[in-house]
Order: sequence, then C-alpha cells, then structure tokens
Amino acid sequence: MKRVLFIVDHKHRDLAASALIGFYLKKDGYEVAYCAPWHEDKIVKEFSPNIIVLPKPIYKNHIFASWKINDIKVAVNDVEGNLQQKEFGFLKPKIFPDQYFYWNEIFYERQGEFFEKEQNGFTGKAPERILIGCPRIDFLHPKFDSVNKTKKELLNEFIIPSDKKIITIATAGSSADLSDEDLHKVQENVNTRNSNPPDVFLEASIYRELREMTVKIIEEVAANFPQYHVVLKPHPNEVPKFWVDLVEEKNLKNITIMKSGTINDLLNLADIHMAHNVCTSTFEAMIKRVPSIEMQTERSKILFSEKDLKLPLFPVKNADEALRSISKIEDDRNKCTDKGFLLANEFCEKWYGKFDGKRCLEYAENIKKLSNKKILLSKLSKTKMYFRFIIGNEISKLIGKFQRLSMKKILEKVKGIKQKDWTDERHDKTIQPGDEKFWFEKFEKIINE
Repeated sequence: MKRVLFIVDHKHRDLAASALIGFYLKKDGYEVAYCAPWHEDKIVKEFSPNIIVLPKPIYKNHIFASWKINDIKVAVNDVEGNLQQKEFGFLKPKIFPDQYFYWNEIFYERQGEFFEKEQNGFTGKAPERILIGCPRIDFLHPKFDSVNKTKKELLNEFIIPSDKKIITIATAGSSADLSDEDLHKVQENVNTRNSNPPDVFLEASIYRELREMTVKIIEEVAANFPQYHVVLKPHPNEVPKFWVDLVEEKNLKNITIMKSGTINDLLNLADIHMAHNVCTSTFEAMIKRVPSIEMQTERSKILFSEKDLKLPLFPVKNADEALRSISKIEDDRNKCTDKGFLLANEFCEKWYGKFDGKRCLEYAENIKKLSNKKILLSKLSKTKMYFRFIIGNEISKLIGKFQRLSMKKILEKVKGIKQKDWTDERHDKTIQPGDEKFWFEKFEKIINE
C-alpha cells in the first residue's frame, strides 16, 4: 500500500485542496494522512509515508534530510504560487524536493534556473517541475459550489438579518501587530531564505495603514449605507483580537468578525467584497462574480507587483474613494460583475492555471506518477546530508545552550516572565487530527455523482 502524508499550512486556506487531492488518491487505493507543520514526527514513524507533500519548499533542514536519507520522496504543493512582490523573489531551499508544482510560467522558469544552478551533493538533484496551476481554484468552480455553506446558512450562523446586504472584507495584516524587535527577526529570517527578500518593515507599515483605512471605511459604511452589514475575515496569520476589541470599544452594530471558515464561505455571503492590497481574495471574488474593491496605499506600488495592483476594478486609497465605489457598484452592478469576471478569467489563465475544476485531480495523477518512480540518493549524497544537516543540527543545539540565550531570555527565566507569543492567539489556524474527514464526506456526495 502506498502512503502519502500532506503537511497543511493554513487550515481554512489549504486543507480543502489537500483533502481533495488525497480523496482522489484514496479512490485509487492510496492511504493518506494529514498534519500541521512541525507535528509530523510521530505520524511519520507510525504511518511510514512513501511521499510527503509540503506546502512550501523550505522545512527544517535536519528533518528534510532525514526524509531524503530514508528514501521518502518529497513533493511541494506551493501554497503561494503567485508571487506578488514587485521585485520577483522566491524561497531558496537547501535540500531539493523530488517534485515541485507551479501555478504559472514565470515562477516555473525563474526557480528552475535556481535549481539547475545550485544542485549538488548536499541539495540532491533538481526536482521534477510541473506547470499545473493552483489547486484551490477548483473550489471557485461551479462544480464545487455545494461543498461551501450557502448565504442563507451563513446569515443564520452569524445572526444577520436576511434583508441586509453584505460587504465582506478580507484583511492581510499578518505583521501589523509585530514589534520592531520581532520584525528584525522576521527580516533576518527572510534575508536568508528568499532570493530577493522584501522589506518587512515597509510591509508592516503598509498593513497598519490599511488597517486604519479599514476602520474608517467600516465607520463610514455604518453612517452612509445602513442597508449593508460588514463581515470581516482576518488573515489566517493575523491575531483577530484587534478587530474583536474594535467592535466592542466602538460598539459597532454593523460588523461581524468571521474568525473561522474558508474564503469561499466569506465570498458566498458577499454582495460587495473588499480586500487589502494584492490579496488573493480580490481575484477570487471577481471570478465568483462578486464586485470587488481593493484598498491600496500610495506606497503599495513600492512593494507589490503592478499586475496584481491593477487587477481590481475599484482600487481605493481612502474611505471616500471606497464609498464612491460602493455607489458605482449600486448604480450598475451587472456591468461591474461582468467586467470583473472577464478580467479575473484572463488573470486566472496567466497566473493561476486552467479554471476547469480539475486541478486537484491533476495533482493527484502526478503524485501517483512520483510514487511509481525509483528515486534513490547516492550513498555519498546521503552521507553529506547526514553530516551537514543532522549532525550539524545537533552541534548547533549544543552551542545554543551556551550562546543563544540572550540576556532578555535569561531575565525572563529568572523572573518567570514569558514574552507575548502572538501565534498562540491566531484563531483555528492549525489542522487537528481527523479534520480532513469533514471534506471527504462532502466530496463523496459530488465526486461520485
């Protein structure tokens, strides 16, 4: 029996597509399992996967090396396959996977050059690269409409009157709450892993500006468009506390915070959708025929790609522009919907792949091909990986006992003070054992029809 382990990054963003790929594999006799990043140790020992599917090409090197040394094949289903930086940059793994899936030609070609140039005895051979598209877009296809909650179900769930129109907002402020000290750490990490690292301080500053703009828009919508109710979904990496506190402090009656659920559930509620700059939900809303407004700042163009910034019909830089855009949509909704759909289709074909509801099926077919290939590292490569990454990690841990504790951490230990860990407050981000079964049950009803 062939076994595939999927490591899933964000539960509500990534699990559905990984579950659908696994569902197709199960139909062909494969065993599949799922876990969150850094929770794989026990399941690898007990499940003994032949293939591990990663959400990104970089993982802890000593763990990655142990898989390769034990002849476990590694595929990458890159969950961020449409790179939105103005200056194109990608993650640079020190150990290469065996198979890598791409959404578009630019990423395929640029990273392909890196793999061919950098492959050596430590990295292993350059991976098989497959241009296939984004698996998540299957859930935007009409074929999969029934796996998402209906608008009526969602209105009842959030106790929103059925006569209200809905403006949905998807935020992107994952670094807005970080201190300068934390941002320095993030920048150091990004600098070592990315071929062209972005400025995380600029990014955080833009997110804070967008957050302020969002608050103003919510207040103005309440004052000028009482027929609308706002449903806001924080980014999976964002702490919802800011938005929850905002609603309580300002006693806002026109807004609901959607902490859980997929982006497709959010968009099924929407009469109008709003997003922060270059958020994927702008494209997703447009292809679902939901008029989309995107909040941008004057500095967004410094950091982000023109192709993404120019996609929305209504890019806005302040609350007044947002209100005018809402009025324009109200005046001619059909025109906005049709034009947005055409733009999104063109964008999808170039950057996200074929929109046919069959991307996950093709992923499964290619993973099956990988399982039938004989890929063995040479003894020399295994030895090099072992000493560099596994023994090297043990040495680093020993050194760390003496050198890596900063004075702040020592004081924290002495005083019993624990620094704030924002990751503890991210809501429902991590998958739990058995979460995939929720999706399998839904797929049984539509795949076998």
